[in-house]
Amino acid sequence: MKEFGRLLHQFGSIAQRYGVTLVVEPLNKAECNFITSLAEGAEAVERCNHLNVRLLADFYHMLKDGEPVSEVVRFGQLIRHTHVAELAGRGFPGKSREDFRPFFQALEQVGYTGRTVLECTWGNIETELESSTRYLRGE
Repeated sequence: MKEFGRLLHQFGSIAQRYGVTLVVEPLNKAECNFITSLAEGAEAVERCNHLNVRLLADFYHMLKDGEPVSEVVRFGQLIRHTHVAELAGRGFPGKSREDFRPFFQALEQVGYTGRTVLECTWGNIETELESSTRYLRGE
């Protein structure tokens, strides 16, 4: 982790030159064996100590490993980007009617105003994207 933090700092300096921010994305334990929780991602970001390196919160990975949304609140000051997908088949929001409200409420609690990417599987993206958007809006 110490070495990764140093490497991230170097990447952060490069990112700064180009006006971008890098985000560390924790993955679930079935897909990865390093940085598998928001706490580990936050540790990497804090060790890095560079304003151009921040944290990504992916609700799918959190659900997959049973990580509580309270971790979003705990590390909210570091979060700069988010991803969502349903746990069931990594489906699009609304496909299985899973509840995203706790995740979005935690983001709202920490003042998150960034974007959220629907990082999921699609069949017919044209109809499913419209359905997913309505679902997330509570329509």
